Amino acid sequence: MMKYLNFLLLTCLLFAGCDSDDGRLDNPYLSGAPVNLEINLRLPQYTPLLNPANPVFIPNQGNVGIVVMNTGTNTYVAFDASDPNHPISSDCYAMQLEGTRLVCDCEQNTYELFTGNFISGENLRFPLYAYRISKIDNNTLVVTN
Repeated sequence: MMKYLNFLLLTCLLFAGCDSDDGRLDNPYLSGAPVNLEINLRLPQYTPLLNPANPVFIPNQGNVGIVVMNTGTNTYVAFDASDPNHPISSDCYAMQLEGTRLVCDCEQNTYELFTGNFISGENLRFPLYAYRISKIDNNTLVVTN
């Protein structure tokens, strides 16, 4: 009986330690704007993505545009370009690329593109909103949510 209780207690502790990304998904500042984008890496505007750490801003996708970056070894990330920690407004629209970081012009919130985590700012709760990205062949990426 004692072994059963110890096992039950250990199982409960393991599940209690698991974290969820529901907070990211429940972000009140970002809409679930549908994204289904195919990127042809042979096109000139996307050739920077052939090399690591060269992000590309793609307008008219997601909430205010998306940023795609090659993180190395044929691994890519895609994030929404809106600051996930305040409402989208005409005064403060898409964040600006500064190297491998996104910076909000309004509040100077700064996020790094390798993981989407925030680096600096005040009262930051949400990381960048990530999209799924997959490489179909050597020349095509697909970004979806």
